[in-house]
Amino acid sequence: MPLRVAVVQWTPKPDEVAQAISEELHHLNYEPTFFRFDQKIPADQDAIFTYAPWGRVQQFTHQLQRIPAAQRPAWAHWNFESPPDIRLPKRLSLTLGQFRSAVDRLNDVESDRLSALQQHKLVQSFNHRLAKFRYVGDYWYARQQEALSVYAEISQVYADFYNALGLKTIYAPWGVMRGNYADLGLERDIDVLWIGTRRTRYRSRNLDRIRSELAEHGVEIYVVDGVERKPVFGEARTELINRAKITLSLLPTWYDAALVYRFPLVAANKTLVVSDNSLAHNPLYINHRHYAAAPVDKLAETILYYLAHDQEREAIAENGYKLVTEELKLGRGVAVIMEAVEQSLSKSRSEINP
Repeated sequence: MPLRVAVVQWTPKPDEVAQAISEELHHLNYEPTFFRFDQKIPADQDAIFTYAPWGRVQQFTHQLQRIPAAQRPAWAHWNFESPPDIRLPKRLSLTLGQFRSAVDRLNDVESDRLSALQQHKLVQSFNHRLAKFRYVGDYWYARQQEALSVYAEISQVYADFYNALGLKTIYAPWGVMRGNYADLGLERDIDVLWIGTRRTRYRSRNLDRIRSELAEHGVEIYVVDGVERKPVFGEARTELINRAKITLSLLPTWYDAALVYRFPLVAANKTLVVSDNSLAHNPLYINHRHYAAAPVDKLAETILYYLAHDQEREAIAENGYKLVTEELKLGRGVAVIMEAVEQSLSKSRSEINP
């Protein structure tokens, strides 16, 4: 009998990611269903599958704690968010994370005294800060409470980070979603495309710098940042990427894994991905074979080179396309996670019924 898996939806209707994960689960012969993050976990499920997070995850820990071990579904979480600066001492990151997570749990305590405390401006302000540390503490607490069965990262670097903290973590690579790419045969009439949100001053400053440097050579970046041009999704996004010779990827912070989340979508539409130097979040990505990376002060020069060398640009774009459409589809990461879920369920059931 196929495992029943409840996939979280962070929005009133399942978003693109939830739908894609559900579709991959179906293709892997599981029985997926959806549940809203702010509602009760559906009964009679073998596992729940959460991701991101795009909201608080502590409610899942609290719900699972109240379910007897014999009936408790396995919980798999696929994290897309970056941790605190990975240069910080691991003990400091864990200690701050545990404290930040403990403060967050006060939101769920039914107490008039604590409720009044939570309304204090200082506490409310703190509750909106140090989110990256809270993620660390939330996952640590969930594992300590035996609620979180499988914790997965889209980055090998981040998986190593969490394993070094003592939180067992698996690496499940992110991949391209079904229906998010097509070879439309359009004219590549956009020299350089940038799609995203500026998010941080680091990224915004680098985008403006490269834009200015390219403008000196008569090259324009077509910017879709939700300000100059409204965001694009679905078929409109696919069409836009199909028109680009080069799509620029810029990190929000030096250690961010944004490239692994962006690369599959862009490369699957046969455009060359050019990025500032990134850590080896996905060891399969090889610079100047699947994409082109350079220091920020060399990015404009790199872009100009590949705009002037069509055959080299198209060859790398083709390599990137083959990598993501043959080896890095979304189903690969989902399969890695579900294999770990099945192992966890098998172990827990054998302990309950030795």
